[in-house]
Amino acid sequence: MKYNVELGANIKFTDEDGTHTFTEGDNVICCLGDEKRYVGKITCIGNYQENEDSEPEQAICIDTSKSKTSYSSEIVKTADITYICKNPLAD
Repeated sequence: MKYNVELGANIKFTDEDGTHTFTEGDNVICCLGDEKRYVGKITCIGNYQENEDSEPEQAICIDTSKSKTSYSSEIVKTADITYICKNPLAD
């Protein structure tokens, strides 16, 4: 199945259920294939450049912290997202 992810001031993900819009501050579950799944809050939507020789790629940053005393996050390239949805248990 082909998925479509569009980037702007928000991120739009289109799948067989329609188009879903996400903005900074949304609590999400984000899947990259069958192996990786990130649960957290979108903290940034923009471009990411891995090093100075690479081309910038569209990406989101997800705060995956488990507690208030430690901070962890993941940069996820939008091209790698296979599924993303709002996390109903986080709100």
